[in-house]
Amino acid sequence: MQLTYLCPKHADWVYTNPQQAVHFLTRNDMQGSLLYHGGQYCDAIPYLGCAFDIAAILLELEEGNDTALINTVKALTFMLGSAYQLSQRWDCYQAIHTRASKLLAAVATYQEHQERVRTGELTSQPDGQRPFSPGK
Repeated sequence: MQLTYLCPKHADWVYTNPQQAVHFLTRNDMQGSLLYHGGQYCDAIPYLGCAFDIAAILLELEEGNDTALINTVKALTFMLGSAYQLSQRWDCYQAIHTRASKLLAAVATYQEHQERVRTGELTSQPDGQRPFSPGK
């Protein structure tokens, strides 16, 4: 099961409007967090999920080099996972943790590769694409 929260149209909008998307990330994160901390776990999931998708796309556009976005993805993963767990939606709980783990592992691998290119240990980019692209 692959969980996504943004429809393709809105995901494309994030790719083409990353600076404005930061505002929507912040808004959805805040609204989801308020609902989550108020015990409204099911209501929080769509907001936290949209924030997660936006953060994943922005992280891709930043080529994994934004520590704040990495921390945001981790925090959103925790809250989403907890909201699913508290709602007893175990399949979704597992799916979000699997997706986040793959995303963060790919970011770390890409960063390691970039460091090796920077130091001259390697001279080429990996397959011409970012391995942590959402949905790829």
